[in-house]
Amino acid sequence: MADPVSLGLTIALSAVQMGLQASRKIEGPRLTDRTVSLGDPGDAKNYFLGTRRFESCSFLFAEDLREVKKKRKTKGGKYNEYRYYGTWANHVADHPTDAITRIWLDKHLIFDATGVGPITVIAKGNWKDFLTFYLGGEDQEPDPRMAQTIDAKLGEGSCPAYRGQSYVMFKEVFLEKFGNRLPQPTIEATKNVSPNYPWETFSYVYGKPTNLTLDPSGTFAAWGGQSYEVYDLPSRTLLGSPTFSVPVAGDWKGITSDGRIYTVIGNDDSVDQFFNGNHHVGTFDAASGSLIGSSDTGGRFQDGCVVLKDGNGVEHVLTYGFTSWPIQYGMPLSGGSLGWYEYDFGWKITQYFVDGHGDIWAVGSAPSISPTTTMYLRRVVDTGVRSSAPSSAAFTVPLGAAYWTHVDGAHYGDHFVLQWNGAVLYLIDDETLTVSSSRSFGYAYATTNWVHHDPSQPTIWLGRDEISLIDLSTVRTIDYSDWKFEDVYFNTSAYIPSLHALFGSPQFSDVFTFRYLDRVGRGGVTVGAVIDMISDLCGVEVGDYDSSLCTDILDGFNFTAGAGKSILSPVLEAFDIDPVSEDFLVRFRPRGGASEGTITTGKLAISGDSRFRIPLVKDEDLPLQVTMTFADIDKDQQVNLAQSARAADAVRTKRITQIDMRNLAIDADAARHLADRFMRRQHAEKESHEFSLTDRFLKVTPGSVYTLQLGNLSRIGRCISARHGADRVTETRWVRDNPSLADRGSAAGAEMESRSPEVIRIPTPSRGFVLDVPLPQDALDSATPFMLIAAGPFSPDGYWVGADVYASDTGVADDYDAGWAAISAQSVASWGVCIDALGDALPWLPDNGNSITVDMRSGTLSSVSMDDLLLYPTLNLVLIGREYVQFANATLIAPNRYVLSGFLRGRRGTEQHLASHAIGDSLLVMDASVLSRVMGASEIGDTDYYKVVSQGREEETGFAVTVPFTAAAQKPYSPVHGALTHNMGTGDWSITATRRTRIGGGKIDGQDVPLGETAESWSCDIMDGAIVVHTITGVSLPLTYSSAQQTTDFGAPQTSLSVNLYQVSPVLSLRGFPLTIAA
Repeated sequence: MADPVSLGLTIALSAVQMGLQASRKIEGPRLTDRTVSLGDPGDAKNYFLGTRRFESCSFLFAEDLREVKKKRKTKGGKYNEYRYYGTWANHVADHPTDAITRIWLDKHLIFDATGVGPITVIAKGNWKDFLTFYLGGEDQEPDPRMAQTIDAKLGEGSCPAYRGQSYVMFKEVFLEKFGNRLPQPTIEATKNVSPNYPWETFSYVYGKPTNLTLDPSGTFAAWGGQSYEVYDLPSRTLLGSPTFSVPVAGDWKGITSDGRIYTVIGNDDSVDQFFNGNHHVGTFDAASGSLIGSSDTGGRFQDGCVVLKDGNGVEHVLTYGFTSWPIQYGMPLSGGSLGWYEYDFGWKITQYFVDGHGDIWAVGSAPSISPTTTMYLRRVVDTGVRSSAPSSAAFTVPLGAAYWTHVDGAHYGDHFVLQWNGAVLYLIDDETLTVSSSRSFGYAYATTNWVHHDPSQPTIWLGRDEISLIDLSTVRTIDYSDWKFEDVYFNTSAYIPSLHALFGSPQFSDVFTFRYLDRVGRGGVTVGAVIDMISDLCGVEVGDYDSSLCTDILDGFNFTAGAGKSILSPVLEAFDIDPVSEDFLVRFRPRGGASEGTITTGKLAISGDSRFRIPLVKDEDLPLQVTMTFADIDKDQQVNLAQSARAADAVRTKRITQIDMRNLAIDADAARHLADRFMRRQHAEKESHEFSLTDRFLKVTPGSVYTLQLGNLSRIGRCISARHGADRVTETRWVRDNPSLADRGSAAGAEMESRSPEVIRIPTPSRGFVLDVPLPQDALDSATPFMLIAAGPFSPDGYWVGADVYASDTGVADDYDAGWAAISAQSVASWGVCIDALGDALPWLPDNGNSITVDMRSGTLSSVSMDDLLLYPTLNLVLIGREYVQFANATLIAPNRYVLSGFLRGRRGTEQHLASHAIGDSLLVMDASVLSRVMGASEIGDTDYYKVVSQGREEETGFAVTVPFTAAAQKPYSPVHGALTHNMGTGDWSITATRRTRIGGGKIDGQDVPLGETAESWSCDIMDGAIVVHTITGVSLPLTYSSAQQTTDFGAPQTSLSVNLYQVSPVLSLRGFPLTIAA
């Protein structure tokens, strides 16, 4: 071991250094130039049909990067972090579009309006706060943000509206992940929107989700009673189906953004409890249901909670009273004014909500013991933005008096909207608090939507109806069966903002379904539509051509600039179409049509020595292989390659013909069919026919199809050129044609194996472990203090790429340091949740009487023999709660669910936790996935705060944990076999015990217990009840507590004694775990 003196000096110097660092100011990386340079505004603009992805979208506008200075406290000192945000606009197309479907920034998919799950990965709230789509309508107005900047520079009215052009406006995008620069966008858009109704269905364990509640960020959802379920919404991951560790009351729970549930703690059935109970609000870990703490509101008869966030970012827990109880309570969860506030207004609060200024309001009516026609509105949290505005009002409802009335409320713009008893909607001016209009419409079972309504959104969902909060009109009514033929039980319907989806559960099934709103389908277009668009841009009148026969479907086609013929010709060739001039118009006619007549040798004009010629193309000039590049619709429209090849020994050629159709969006099968057809035609047309026709065949033009009977030859031919001479003779050239050549075939195209279609995948939240526990294995020991860290996904099927550990000295949201530790996906922890409590047992004997059921959220378990456990002290070692346990038997009884039995208990000095277990304990397998993180010696005794956040997710989605650091891994174990011996002659007490070791104690085999420390050292507290009256130290046992010391401490020698005996680690001057001895 290391020299303890040197180590002691090092630790002392480290403590001094950390003290100096606490007062340091550290400047983070900062840009010296925040200006943005745009490209040439004259860049070629896009034109397209169908759905197309554009890799290069020119910049129309950009602001200089906005710098935000964020101050936070770290262990290294006060840290100034600089963050940068970008605002810019990208051109999409030089014509109107129907929808923007997907967006990539620097090749990373950040927006997807086509499938399930969140629409974007960037916006924490509503994606429309940072993305605005301008689709090029004739009534399109300038973007307000763009106009503010341009008009300030060039004068009012200078900002263009870009009518007839489509573009995307990005606002306040956090640029850290893009190197603090504007990223290069790739935008996919469509001109052919088709209906799209994606949905996902999940099973639930407990009761029907009739009391769904969300956290203020919209990340978590919970429902249930004493047992409940909690989900992470972005990843649609079940975080837990636990049971609260103490009785709770009421239907409604509040959940915070960092994963804590607040609910009223229940009581028993005694009369005293009924009249005086239900005044404590408990704080629970959302994933396990374990009680973290509780606080007394100072009142009674509370029956539920909700958590809302005000405009200053402070979350508040707010209570609901029993049905007829008019007193409620509220408490901020951070800031300077902590503690409960009483809301005694003389009426019962039925709902809370946040207005557009960040204030929190309550609405309600008279207690239900009497009928009422009055509804009430009152501000309960004032952020100071509109303190002078009216803060309360009462409204008489012109309906008959009603019992059990319920009032809901929301805010948008400059007015409130209140709903009376699920029957009438009222529009109320927020300056005068007077009713301006009303509507006889309502839905009594949308409490979740009212409570969690985003005041920046102009609509609210009430069942199947989306209602305007501007004028109370119905925006739309949806049919649930458009998504899935499944009913929605009336009081389970809810709108989920983070998913832009409707949530609902059918009446007779234990499932719930997300129905994703406003998703865009990919509609195809015909080749005829492509012809029409290009003809229109070239100024060709509709009556001058006919494209009605061109009905082949493609998914998308785009072009920028060029001659119409050069743009259109490759499309016509790829789809086997000829432009035929007839009847004074150009008719676009697919090849392979029926013969229009017969041309025989006798009908040919005489030209030279022969009536006709049959030139042949040499085999060397024919292709061995045809390759076609195209945009693969099944691979995010990335460029793919379709090939059609002939057997090398069948032709005398090595020529490869390449067709570039990367502006054509089709699937691999369609591209293969086009390439095969092109190959067939190339080889079929190696034989051509040249002859002249008399004026009786003047209607023959390129594209005409006739049956050719030339001498002994009979075949179908297609005219590819016709030149009319002055002698009324037409010189023509023909190639073989046949309906079979036009067949597109059925061969499958080659899949692009190197690429999978991109989807927005949100990593499942991380279950993190930041542990100050005894050393789990000798190999991890270090003279430097450390903690153990581990992390894994909440779901065995979840998408998880690792986790970052954030640390804070204060627990304040802005003070978390992102760089405290990182855990890679390769170090994924195996962990689970105990669904029953492990019973007490003796620490020194095998425990064959207890068993425990564990749901593994990550990893698997396996059985070993008891002999192997005794032989290998780290085999099947798990941490359950705070106790190290080894198990022999792991029986799989359901997917990811095990029953464990055959235990060795209290391992590695944790016998003091044998009786501490509860339902919801976590189980962590102590294998190589558990890592150590070095701590400073001066941090011993500190209480710090940690968040383990999945990589790819925002810090706010991590669950906060509080860890008092005691350097438990370096603390000597508590001694055993303690004894107090009283010398009746001298009155002295002798204190002795048998020491244990942290290191090398796994297999002693009758040898002396190794010391495990640099030197032996002991400390003993003499106790008077819970008070330490004297401390004795020594370098060996026994210790002596003299009669004189007893007289000094107690006034007289003692005939009984109680002590706490500690072995001490001299390196860190660290007491170990105590042994209590009494005699």
